[in-house]
Amino acid sequence: MEKLDIMNCSVVFEVGCGRGRMATQIFQSYPHIKYVLGVEKSDFRFGLCEEAASKLHLSFLEKRPGESEAEGPMIVRKTPERLLATTPMARTLEFRKGDIADLVHVTQAMNPAIVLFNVCHNPELLLHFKSFFQALKSGTRIVTYENLFTLWRDGIEENPPFEAINIGDRFFTTWERNEGHDFYMWRKL
Repeated sequence: MEKLDIMNCSVVFEVGCGRGRMATQIFQSYPHIKYVLGVEKSDFRFGLCEEAASKLHLSFLEKRPGESEAEGPMIVRKTPERLLATTPMARTLEFRKGDIADLVHVTQAMNPAIVLFNVCHNPELLLHFKSFFQALKSGTRIVTYENLFTLWRDGIEENPPFEAINIGDRFFTTWERNEGHDFYMWRKL
């Protein structure tokens, strides 16, 4: 997370957030971050995000090491497509069910500093997400588990609107426990 300069950011998006674990972990681990948005298209996995937010709600009632008091109870608002959990310190964890390409207005309004893009890429699918990537502000850091630069050039056939920060750091994952998997970091131009 240090390479992402997470200590100097207040808004993080996780696209393809699955069970909501990474979004929840970031929200819990970095109290200076004011807004974390997890977007998940699958109904089943969105339900798991709701469970993760419920568990997180309970943890905010407890005092964390190094803090003088607990952050306090979260206010949770829920609709079939959204779940918002807000702390008394005006920090928000939100999960949305849907397609990030349909949420370009949210991207423009919230200006995420970091985007974790956990969606399987192929050139055709990347074309679908083009408007989302174009809506990101200059300097936004993007993390992917595929080489986005190559896919962009092959699928969209124009220069990508980002530059490589770090190519292929290997981390152990649930799908590559023995050898790890390469992750890529980009900066929006």
